[in-house]
Amino acid sequence: MKTNLETEKQENITVTKRNNDLEKRQVTDSLNKIRSEKSLLESGNENTGEKGLLQVNKEIEKNKLERKSLEQSFVVKPFWTAGTILVSFFLVVSICYLSVSFCLKFCIKCYSKELLFAMHLKLE
Repeated sequence: MKTNLETEKQENITVTKRNNDLEKRQVTDSLNKIRSEKSLLESGNENTGEKGLLQVNKEIEKNKLERKSLEQSFVVKPFWTAGTILVSFFLVVSICYLSVSFCLKFCIKCYSKELLFAMHLKLE
């Protein structure tokens, strides 16, 4: 009986070891697969010409540096200075004055024609 129990225990141990070895191989295979996918994503696929994260990050940094150097090469002057504010104010005032002036001249001209017409009617 003891030998049967011991052999059963031994068989259980060997079955468990096989299962553990199988699981270990599966985990190792999936880890290797994930690592290869990670390296493919990081370095890109040269066969298809796809860029990886490293190349994209390098291009982004390169573009940032180029943009900074271009921004530093431009001379930027502020638009709203005292002169531009005064000129803008003068233009607004002139436009308002001219519009009111022409409006008044037009109204006076029309009103004077009506007065002349009314006076002409009274005289007759």
